[in-house]
Amino acid sequence: MKYIYLIISIFLYIGCAKDIKIKLNDSVVQFSSFPSTDTLKFVAISNQLLEEPSKMLLQGDKMIIETFCKAKDKHIAIYSLPENRIVNEIIKYGEGPDEMLSCDIDMVNNKLWLYDISKKRIGFIPIDSLLLDTPNIIQHKTNAHYYNTAMLNDSIMLGTNDMSKDSKIAYVNINTNSVTSRGKYAYLDQSIALEALIDASSCYINVNPATKDILLSYRYTDMIEIYNSEGEIKYALQGPKCFDIEFQAVKAKGHSRMAKTQKTRKAYVNSYVTKNAIYLLFSGCKRNEKDWANGTEIHVFSWDGEPKKQYVLKEPIYTFAIDEDKRVIYSYSLQTEELLKAML
Repeated sequence: MKYIYLIISIFLYIGCAKDIKIKLNDSVVQFSSFPSTDTLKFVAISNQLLEEPSKMLLQGDKMIIETFCKAKDKHIAIYSLPENRIVNEIIKYGEGPDEMLSCDIDMVNNKLWLYDISKKRIGFIPIDSLLLDTPNIIQHKTNAHYYNTAMLNDSIMLGTNDMSKDSKIAYVNINTNSVTSRGKYAYLDQSIALEALIDASSCYINVNPATKDILLSYRYTDMIEIYNSEGEIKYALQGPKCFDIEFQAVKAKGHSRMAKTQKTRKAYVNSYVTKNAIYLLFSGCKRNEKDWANGTEIHVFSWDGEPKKQYVLKEPIYTFAIDEDKRVIYSYSLQTEELLKAML
């Protein structure tokens, strides 16, 4: 085996006590390399120009593309893979009842779930309505803002980084609006405002579609955590660079937030999971480096907390989707604004 596990003590993990700001977990397994490395080269699959995607999901022979909606037009494009073209665009930007100011998508039980952090609303569209001009969104109100969300089932939305809570995962019952918190931090510096600490600990959340295990992948440290569906920790893994969260706390407009420093590094910038594996897009760059916001590597892990493979990319990307059956990865070219694919 090419990678080495190191069960490290609290002292070695956090360094000198005076430098402690955030400690995510008491029991972390570190590794220094992946068992295998390969290179991915993308090719264009369509010359149709697309607005930059923020997330991609595969559903049958269609790709559901959530965009950054910079044009303030439609949030989601439905792309037919057999036809190599967009077949519908849905969810208008706006304040109206079936419009959204922001959009974070997930797919569970043949429903496309949509979370609007600005309006604090979660809703869904039945999968057979995706080709309608104006599909009806069945919506529920939430009481908090979450950095990232995923659906555990039809009733429970999982949310990360509620700035008012010192826990990692919120279980939100969308029918009753009740919230249960899971996943405690090992240590948070009480001299620093909680909002800044939670902001610096921001992470993506994904759910295994078969087992319902929960993944947290962190943005400013190359650490992942895997929980069971009840929010009990199973694995905490860090590597291969093993860098910690570096930041300063600042206050602006009445709120405390994380300020990035020259030492701040970006870890994971996007994620995609299947029932078999975890795929994470990795940057590793400091803020003044070229590919800070995008990823040049894809790290593959098992749901048993083992590093499996590293893919090195020929060009930086921001988002992607995986078809394991066909061994294909889909992405988007930041240079040519075209959809891409590569063989795994």
